[in-house]
Amino acid sequence: FQGLAPRDVLLVTGSLGDLVEASQHGADVLLLLDADVKQQLRTWTEVEARHETQRRKTMSVSQRVAEDSPRMMAAANNPFLSVFQLPSLLAEAAASNRKHREMKEREQRSKAAAAATASVPPAEVPEEEPKMEEKVADDVTELLDRWCKATKVPLPVAVMSSSTLYWDGPEKETPTAALR
Repeated sequence: FQGLAPRDVLLVTGSLGDLVEASQHGADVLLLLDADVKQQLRTWTEVEARHETQRRKTMSVSQRVAEDSPRMMAAANNPFLSVFQLPSLLAEAAASNRKHREMKEREQRSKAAAAATASVPPAEVPEEEPKMEEKVADDVTELLDRWCKATKVPLPVAVMSSSTLYWDGPEKETPTAALR
């Protein structure tokens, strides 16, 4: 392979580790969004959430208030202004708490629905499944974007959600499983 530049190579992979390694060598990557990549991204999200929770546990109440509501912290530091701003700040905090509670309830309902859907036989699955798959694909690409920014790895040049590849040439009629 002498005389090939890194950009002359396209790596087809289903692994985030390969994406990192290819970026170190300057090669382009076509990332297959198979179950392994989705699981790697979900695991990364869970680890990030644990780190954030741990970081917040070590913060003081004042630091958490300053991070969550800078206006509330400014009002607490200036008593004269806090008299005038307190009603709007309390309304803002109540709205934020309500939104957080609603988000948690939606997560719990979606987990319960997923568990119920898993127990339903395939013949009884509702018609809206393709929409759910599209939403999951959007979530995965959003997670991939966040992961790439956090790890300072360039996005792959292409992302493919199918694990079946069709090649040009005489073998193009027969699909092959994704390369591993």
